[in-house]
Amino acid sequence: MIECPKCQKELTICGSINLMPSESHYHEITVQWLKSEHCGSHFYGEYIEYAHMSWDNDFIHQLSDEVDSKEWTRTLELLKECPNPNDRHCTCDIHKRFARYRFA
Repeated sequence: MIECPKCQKELTICGSINLMPSESHYHEITVQWLKSEHCGSHFYGEYIEYAHMSWDNDFIHQLSDEVDSKEWTRTLELLKECPNPNDRHCTCDIHKRFARYRFA
């Protein structure tokens, strides 16, 4: 469960995209669009799996500061243009664009 820092209720994952890691010590990077159904706050999240850590501690999850709802919605709409957001090897323009953007 990912908790909202404002209301301490569970955040809902509304979208996600897997990106090709730019550094060799990362195995997987997933950017998430998160929303609190309780207080209406919007966030980006980064789920990062490390390639060389123990099984019980091989990932981190970072939340951005609260994101303006219009910006969050705009980027979520862009995400929907990707033909396969779960494929980190996808070479579409959306994957290329989000790979350069720092979300959290």
